[in-house]
Amino acid sequence: MMIKAALIGNPVCHSLSPRLHNFWCAKYRISGNYEAINLEEKDLDSFLERIRGGEFVGANVTAPFKEKLLEKMDCLEKAAKKTGAINFIISRKDGTLEGRNSDPAGFMENLMSRAPGLDIQNITTMVLGTGGAARACIFALLDKGAGKIIVAGRTESHLRGLMNFFSNSILRDISWSGINTSGKGVSLLVNATSSDLSGAGALQFDFSTLAQDSIVYDLAYNPPETEFLKAARKAGLKTIDGLGMLIYQAIPAFEAWFGIRPDYDNKIYDMLKQREI
Repeated sequence: MMIKAALIGNPVCHSLSPRLHNFWCAKYRISGNYEAINLEEKDLDSFLERIRGGEFVGANVTAPFKEKLLEKMDCLEKAAKKTGAINFIISRKDGTLEGRNSDPAGFMENLMSRAPGLDIQNITTMVLGTGGAARACIFALLDKGAGKIIVAGRTESHLRGLMNFFSNSILRDISWSGINTSGKGVSLLVNATSSDLSGAGALQFDFSTLAQDSIVYDLAYNPPETEFLKAARKAGLKTIDGLGMLIYQAIPAFEAWFGIRPDYDNKIYDMLKQREI
């Protein structure tokens, strides 16, 4: 019997998740298939019924549905509750749906593997964005005892909602117009926006405001080096792309759906990075 899982979001055409999960299915000789499905918000309930009905064992969730689907779950694990967002769904034996969020762990594992020894507790981090991806980053940073976090978002109401959700004195919000004047003292800059995917174009940032030992981390991974990271690298800064996070966050989902915990090695990273996109 074919085991089916999926990615739902809008858009999903950029995603490398099908390539990754189907690679693992082939590697472990699993009769499984993973597909990307572009959905409108009005179609979410009917898709959840397809999971309940057994057509799919579960699904990954990407923008813009990570927060919207939270309230539609029958139960939530800790990270989903703490972030107010989910990134994958599993169908339980009793027919209920559980929402989980592996983004925080994926974000932190990728960061620590690419910047070993980074002292999260004694640096200032700036997070750009207010959606589900930004919430995952903030939760992960808080969970590691972050010293100070600055958050900026284009939409004031979304920024207020995020700040109220976490309600933590470590967080300080700034206006979007102030991102280029607030870089002094920032050691880690995280881009958790979906600017390129939304058609808004590459995010502009004045990297000259950052110290030369600062790290710039873009959660986007397609292309592996975004225009945002290219500009940071040209400014002489260390950069981290989101491809490692994609792999790390996918591991627990694959294990939950297909029953095998897949390995992560550099061959998988290189395979995804070298793909023509």
